[in-house]
Amino acid sequence: MKTDSNTLEAAFRDAFAFFSGTAGLDALLDFFDQRALFIDEDHTSVLDKAAFGDHLGFHLDGCWESRQLITYQPRFVVAGSTGVVTTYYTLRGKPVNAGFRLRHGIASVSCYCDRHRDQWRAMSLVLGPMISHIHNASPG
Repeated sequence: MKTDSNTLEAAFRDAFAFFSGTAGLDALLDFFDQRALFIDEDHTSVLDKAAFGDHLGFHLDGCWESRQLITYQPRFVVAGSTGVVTTYYTLRGKPVNAGFRLRHGIASVSCYCDRHRDQWRAMSLVLGPMISHIHNASPG
């Protein structure tokens, strides 16, 4: 596999299609290495891959009428077999029987080229909101 920004972008977009509803959770989780770590904008601790999958499963289990994470202005940087994706995002959604959620943030994904699988794999995901709480716009 050629390790350049185009192949990294393709892998990122395929995995993150989960957040727009055009791919399943497995597509996202398969992008991440078993040892990957996650910092989610609405969770209080660092998560491993299993805990992140459980956390996303919670969100998929009927507590939202609609939910979408949209990435924009992504940047893809590759140095050798290491890649970093940095992108702005907007998380928007409507919880069941409640107001709405609208959060803007910056996401960072650190990746490496897995020569055994001949594909990009991610080691970390950080979702950092630009503002941590919007009063009276989201339950809780």
